Amino acid sequence: MVKSLFIINTVLTFPFGVLALAAPAALFAQFGLQLDAAGQLIARGYGATLVAYGVVLYLERQSADPRTVRPFLLSMVLFNSIEAVIQGIAGVRGIAATMIFGNVAIHAAVAVLSVIALSKHQPIPDGVSLVR
Repeated sequence: MVKSLFIINTVLTFPFGVLALAAPAALFAQFGLQLDAAGQLIARGYGATLVAYGVVLYLERQSADPRTVRPFLLSMVLFNSIEAVIQGIAGVRGIAATMIFGNVAIHAAVAVLSVIALSKHQPIPDGVSLVR
């Protein structure tokens, strides 16, 4: 389940990040959002973060080391939960087009699956330092 979640998050973050870097105005216009020059700059920064996050998750997909897997699962819970809330607010307030609720559902589902995976994944053993 963990490997699948890492791959799902990669598929959700990496391509969106590439598009946000390459054509932020066009990408966000699909959600009913108009970006000025400053908004495009911020969107590109967000895109760079998503590209990097997707790459790291993809590279981590084979790991069984709880010292790395658990923190990444927690990051996926936080990322997807926060995205679901932010996008949900945008949809409810009418800031974004109603199609944003599809994204909300996807982020919420991935957050829930990540919580389940986190609860089933073995904790970091006592005496193991996360700092080297």
